[in-house]
Amino acid sequence: GEPRILLMDEPYAGLDAERAASLTAVLRLLANRGRIVAFSCHDDGITRSAADRFLELRDGTARSGRIEDLPGASAEAIDLAGALPWLD
Repeated sequence: GEPRILLMDEPYAGLDAERAASLTAVLRLLANRGRIVAFSCHDDGITRSAADRFLELRDGTARSGRIEDLPGASAEAIDLAGALPWLD
């Protein structure tokens, strides 16, 4: 079967816009099917289009929340898409 958790490091690195959009669609589909999808990213545009929630690590501290609650996403954020109950 499909894994319950998918953890990726910079999956968008090197992708053109078309491939990045395809990857986002697949990750959202998996998240909508109840999978936990977590990935690291340093691109604010990808952060906002692909992630629902975030975990930001900066200067030895961590914070988390919903993407829509951020005035701007950090370029140093680790972004999480999908259901992550331990962040609530």
